[in-house]
Amino acid sequence: MIAQEVGQASSQDKTERLPLATICEQESKKDMGFTLEMIIEPLAVWGYEVLGELVVLKIFDKAGVRKEHKSMAEAYKIGANLVKS
Repeated sequence: MIAQEVGQASSQDKTERLPLATICEQESKKDMGFTLEMIIEPLAVWGYEVLGELVVLKIFDKAGVRKEHKSMAEAYKIGANLVKS
């Protein structure tokens, strides 16, 4: 059912836009390897465009990202850009 809905989104003239946030324990983006590409490429195939990308590193605790005020502000900005698009 979900695959059908995603397939329908790709057949529309309008490109669907979405934000992408990754929260991980790695210490650098390099340590993530191909994680972002492996998420973005299939989305592009289905007709989605990543409007904003947020990577939050060194998060070990459950809900620890809440303490990262700079990241939370960036997430808010990405969300505002999504609304405007």
